[in-house]
Amino acid sequence: MNTIIDFFRNSVKNFPDKIAVIFEESEISYKQLDNLVNSLSNSLTHLEKASIVSIYLENSTDFVVSYLAILDAGMIAHLIPTNLRKEKIQKQLEISQSKLVITSKSMINKINSISYNCEKIIFVESNYNETHPNEAIKIHNENAYLIFTSGTTAEPKGVIITQSNTIFTTKNIVNVLKYTESDVNVLPLPLSHSFGLGCLHASLFVGSTLVLIKNATNTMNILKEIKQYNATTFAAIPLTLNKILKEHDDYSNYFRNLRLIITNSTSIPIKTVEKYRDILKNGFLATYYGLTEASRSTFMIFDKLGRETSVGKPYNGVMIKIQNESLIL
Repeated sequence: MNTIIDFFRNSVKNFPDKIAVIFEESEISYKQLDNLVNSLSNSLTHLEKASIVSIYLENSTDFVVSYLAILDAGMIAHLIPTNLRKEKIQKQLEISQSKLVITSKSMINKINSISYNCEKIIFVESNYNETHPNEAIKIHNENAYLIFTSGTTAEPKGVIITQSNTIFTTKNIVNVLKYTESDVNVLPLPLSHSFGLGCLHASLFVGSTLVLIKNATNTMNILKEIKQYNATTFAAIPLTLNKILKEHDDYSNYFRNLRLIITNSTSIPIKTVEKYRDILKNGFLATYYGLTEASRSTFMIFDKLGRETSVGKPYNGVMIKIQNESLIL
């Protein structure tokens, strides 16, 4: 498998009728997702190959379809965070020289208020057309997506992530965190960020089910989704994990079937680690580190004191296992 589309289509072939994405109780199978990707992809082939196509969407099935369709058409997906001020959005569009913006009815006014002229598509899930037009000739591009990152304090700079880099990183995630086709992955992280996008890649790679959540601040909704769909993995930043502990007394009841909680973005307090270590009776908590260009290069797996671990020493009663992977740039 040489591209993101390759591993997505491999899952379509292996699990055509399996649910690929759940969003707001709407479910879509791998085959249905593939049909929608093909339809949108064919409509983008009027653009020059390797053009930048921007996505300005919240977490939704629309986002997944748009992202995969852009790659399938041989374009580069530019991921715009929805919380950006319009002047920063305009700057990103100007720097990237985006040829088209895919957005939604609820967000089109912000895009239209920007003095940057390009084609726009309003993509609305309820208006999906699953007809499969004639296949256009598509040439896959080694460059996959464009994301602007500032590191810690610097001015945001555009970084193009390649297909090869993404494949390497995705295999790394799957191998270390043991993702399989039987997983149900709850994701309240924005797909416009490398953390959330990496979770999407892992889910598509193995053919598991991704439960997308738009609002990460509503912790009760997150817990309900975990319970309703019998989730096995949950990805969240430390702030969200701490918020769940503070706002809910019965949180442990929702995490019984989880085998994995994955976090990153910032350091996680040792007390939070201890709490989740005790909650996850049959699972584990992990965090990772790495540059945007080499995300998830080093994993830190928090294990209970006394369990077997290949690397690490006890720290405040918590065993840490560290796994390093070589980088590809």
